[in-house]
Amino acid sequence: MALTTADEIRLDNYRFIDLFNDKKKKKIWTTMAKEAYKYTQGTQSDKPAGPAGAKMPPKRDDVAPHLALALEVSQDFNNSEPRKTAKASYWFRLFADLIIDRTWNELGQP
Repeated sequence: MALTTADEIRLDNYRFIDLFNDKKKKKIWTTMAKEAYKYTQGTQSDKPAGPAGAKMPPKRDDVAPHLALALEVSQDFNNSEPRKTAKASYWFRLFADLIIDRTWNELGQP
């Protein structure tokens, strides 16, 4: 599900927000989010049209699982200090939700 305030506090406590804001890494996270958005958009192309025949764009919770999967194999994420500290697998999804929350306005742009 989309980022909640409680999740954001947990991410901040483990320094994942600092990881997102790292100038060297921020472009990587944004690129990964754009790729996950495009992939999700492609998988939804055969879905029925929305109201008045409009194509429905992906929602945040549609994109997040694809981004979380990409993070699972990302060396940039897995070798980060916060990830070394926070071992549970749910951090992939929480960090994906954070990235999507912070980059959502950019994702549908060419």
